Amino acid sequence: MLQSMTGYGSARLDTDQYSINVEIRSLNSKGMDLSVRLPRFLSEREYEIRTMLTKALVRGKVSICVDYAKNKAQKAKSNINKDLLKAYYEELNSAADMVGGSKNDLFRLALHMPDVLQQDQAKTRKAKRLGYSSASGATGAREHQRIPG
Repeated sequence: MLQSMTGYGSARLDTDQYSINVEIRSLNSKGMDLSVRLPRFLSEREYEIRTMLTKALVRGKVSICVDYAKNKAQKAKSNINKDLLKAYYEELNSAADMVGGSKNDLFRLALHMPDVLQQDQAKTRKAKRLGYSSASGATGAREHQRIPG
């Protein structure tokens, strides 16, 4: 049986703090050609998203777009790993002493080191659920357009 690879799925979540919109579009294609556009906080999950979509959709020219926007009333809220920040700062300070380098931007550098600013895990989980929901919608649209063979 031939199966159409054309489909569209979308899901949206609006909360008091933010809005997330996920859209997936697919067109006929012999192989899997996947284009992924994610907000920065989900970039570390790109491989997982690609794997999930490849398994669910098998082939086609597929485009996924995840848009995230904070509501204006929501203040920036970050979790800072203070112990890690302190360790990085001390290490950078020690390195600056060792080479006689400038210590002007050590705090800024330490703040931007890996895992110092921690992502809101609830936000990541909700975005993942939306991705599954829109992938399911796209798969359902493709099933609906199935061509009997």
